[in-house]
Amino acid sequence: MRTHSPLSTTRRTVQLLLLAIASIQGAWASTPPLPPCESAGCNTAAVPAPWPTETLTGGIPLRFHELTIVVPPAPSAISTQADAFFATYGDNSALAIGKTSAGNAANPVPEGMNALEWADVLFTKTPKDEKQNEGLAKSTWDAIILSKAVIIGEGSVTVYHQGSLVAYRVSGENLLPYSDGVIIIDERKPNGFFRIGANRMPRGVFDKILASVKTK
Repeated sequence: MRTHSPLSTTRRTVQLLLLAIASIQGAWASTPPLPPCESAGCNTAAVPAPWPTETLTGGIPLRFHELTIVVPPAPSAISTQADAFFATYGDNSALAIGKTSAGNAANPVPEGMNALEWADVLFTKTPKDEKQNEGLAKSTWDAIILSKAVIIGEGSVTVYHQGSLVAYRVSGENLLPYSDGVIIIDERKPNGFFRIGANRMPRGVFDKILASVKTK
C-alpha cells in the first residue's frame, strides 16, 4: 500500500484549497447574480486583538523574502521552494509559509483591488454590509463575500496590527488545510501578502510564531 508523508499530504491539501478558491475566482467576472452566502463564515467578521509578544524559546530564525520569523526547533522534515517553506515535526504538526504576489496564478485578489482592500472585505465585511468601493463591480464584491464560506468556514477571525503589518488570522478545529492560519499584509506593499499556516500545532505555539514576525 502506498503511503504519503505528512509533508506531501499538506501540499496536496493546499492545492485542493487553491482549486476551491480558483473556482470562486471565476465569479469575479460573472454577470449573473451569485447565490447568497449563507454559511457560518459568511457572517463572521474579524475581532481586533493585540499582536502577540511572547516568542519561542530555542526557535529557528528564518528569513523569508521581506519577513523574518522564528519557527519551532527540531523539524523532522523541511522543504523549500521559491515562494514557499514547509516543515513537519515529530508530533505530526506541520507549518507552511508562503508568499503571494500580484500576477501569481494562485492569487485570489480580483483585478482592480489590492490585497489590503480584498482582505478588508473578506475578513471584516458580511452580507449585511453595503458595497463601499465605488470602482468595484457588485458581482466582485458578492464573490468575495461568497468566498468567506470557503476561506473562513466555521472558523473565527482575529485581526492584528503591528507597525505597517496587518494580520488576519483564521482559527478552527475543522478548517482545511490548516487549523490555524494567518494572512499578513504590509501596508507599504499592499499588492501581495504572506501566508502562515499550521496544523496540529497548539494555539500558544502559533501565537509565538506570529509574535516573531518582523519586516524590513
